[in-house]
Amino acid sequence: MLTDWGAKLGSCGTPLAAAARYAPVYAYEIAQDDGQSIGNFPMGAAHGAELPYLFDGSFAGPRTAPPSPAHFALPHTLISYWTSFAKTGNPNSDGSPAWPAYRAATPLPSLSTDGTRQVDFEAEHHCSFWQTVSR
Repeated sequence: MLTDWGAKLGSCGTPLAAAARYAPVYAYEIAQDDGQSIGNFPMGAAHGAELPYLFDGSFAGPRTAPPSPAHFALPHTLISYWTSFAKTGNPNSDGSPAWPAYRAATPLPSLSTDGTRQVDFEAEHHCSFWQTVSR
């Protein structure tokens, strides 16, 4: 709920469409639950949950079982995207699923240890509801 509502850092509060008018914008959703919580309230895949995957190259979250090959694929995919973006301004590279530039009301990549899939982000996170509530 907190990451959908957004306010300043959440998913629905981000003005991607406005920025996309001036330059290519590449938006994505990290969907891997990192196991963090506030009290007994699970945070799910909160803002910044991908950072441990990027900067130490391993998987985050509670370890209840030995890591599977899928756990190592997520850091590889994220590092590939971010490296390509830093080098060229475009996250796409050979070997990674295609990542289209952001356009309003179109699917965007959702990344987790289950792989990369395209999601209808605005519908999945009920952004129209949050825009109504926030007014």
